[in-house]
Amino acid sequence: NNVVRLSQLLSSRGHDVHIVTTPHRYNDGGNAIKWAKVHTLPIYSPFFSILFGIKFTIAAAFTIRNLSRFQKFDVIHGHSGYVIPIIVTTMASIISNTPAVHSLYCPIDSKKLRKNKFLFKINKIIMNYFFNKVDKIIAATDNIKNSLHDPGNCLIF
Repeated sequence: NNVVRLSQLLSSRGHDVHIVTTPHRYNDGGNAIKWAKVHTLPIYSPFFSILFGIKFTIAAAFTIRNLSRFQKFDVIHGHSGYVIPIIVTTMASIISNTPAVHSLYCPIDSKKLRKNKFLFKINKIIMNYFFNKVDKIIAATDNIKNSLHDPGNCLIF
C-alpha cells in the first residue's frame, strides 16, 4: 500500500515511476498500472525463503541496471517491513550507479537475532555494510528510528 500511494503521488506530480516487484494484487494480467510502469519478476520459490531472497535480489538489481541504461533514474527507493530487503535496494543502487533511499516500516527486534550469537554477528556485519551504503534511510515512525539507533541492536550508525 505504501508503494502504491507513493507511486500514485509521484506520478500525479509528473514523475515517471517504475516499480520492480513480484506479482502484485494490482496486476490486471499485464505489467501496467495507470500511474507506473511495472516490471514483474516471476520468482518461483517459497516467499521470503533464502532462495527467494537471493533470486529476487539478483533479478531486481539486474533489471534496474538494464532499465537504467535506457532511462536515467533519479533515485531508487526500496520499501520493506524487514531489514533484509535493504540488500536489494543497495545492490540495485550499486550496479546502476543511482542514489538509493530505503523506507523501513517496522522496528528492528534484535532480541530474536541474539538467540544465535553466530547469526547475530554475521547479520551485524552484513546489515551494517548495506545500511551504510544507501544514501538515506526513512524510518516510518519514531519507534523504528529508535530501534535503528539502539546500541543493543545489530546495526551501528
